[in-house]
Amino acid sequence: MANKDLFIDKQGNYGSILTGDQASAARYIECRLTPLAKETLHNPQITEYIDSYDGRNKEPVAFPAKIPVLLSMGAEGIASSMATRILPHNLIELMEAQIACLKGEPFLVLPDFPTG
Repeated sequence: MANKDLFIDKQGNYGSILTGDQASAARYIECRLTPLAKETLHNPQITEYIDSYDGRNKEPVAFPAKIPVLLSMGAEGIASSMATRILPHNLIELMEAQIACLKGEPFLVLPDFPTG
């Protein structure tokens, strides 16, 4: 999600998978939440914070989202001996499924590709 630049404002050299360039050392890179992320994802009532590495700021232990971003955008990746592909879904259908789930009603959510 960070590479989509929708939720994380990155500063520094994070490397490139296309060119094979390595990322800079951690002390030369930083990131922060974008205003969109603060508005759509952040929930201060349930987010637990701890001190940052130098104690000047607070950072979340986990970041519980209000919307299922991963399902709406999809993702693909490979780790050691494990691969995943999550197909994109329609955001409105996902929100309706969340409401149905909270009400204990049955729901069905199918992939929805941006190209149709």
